[in-house]
Amino acid sequence: MSEIRANTISDAAGTGPVTLTGQVAMRAVVNYNHGTTTIRESLNISSVTDNSTGLCSPSFSNNFSSNNYTLTLGGGNDTGTNQAGIYIAGATTAKTSSGLGLAITSFAGTSNDRDNVCMHNYGDLA
Repeated sequence: MSEIRANTISDAAGTGPVTLTGQVAMRAVVNYNHGTTTIRESLNISSVTDNSTGLCSPSFSNNFSSNNYTLTLGGGNDTGTNQAGIYIAGATTAKTSSGLGLAITSFAGTSNDRDNVCMHNYGDLA
C-alpha cells in the first residue's frame, strides 16, 4: 500500500489549489445560537443578523455563483423539547448568492429564537 504525505498541495503552476473534478464540498456552514446571537462554528459565514424573534439572516464571506446552491437546515434546543422547524423565509429575506433569511418556528408554528440553528450549503462559489 502507498502512502502520500504533504504539507501543501497546489496546482501545476504552484499558484493555487488543485482542481477537483467530480467532487462536492461544503461551501458554507454555520452553527448558531439565535437566543444569544452567537456563532459557535462557521465556514464562509461573515455574520448572522438577528432580524427579530425567529428570524435571522446568515451572510456569506464569499458569494455563491448563483442563487441555485443547495442547503440543509436543522435545529432544536438543548433540552430536546418543543423541537424547531427551520425554513427559508419569505421574499423580504430571500435566498441570494450572498446570503439568505431563515425563519425558525416550533412545529406548532410559534416563532422561536433557538439555541441550535445549523445550516450547510453546497454549490459553486463566485
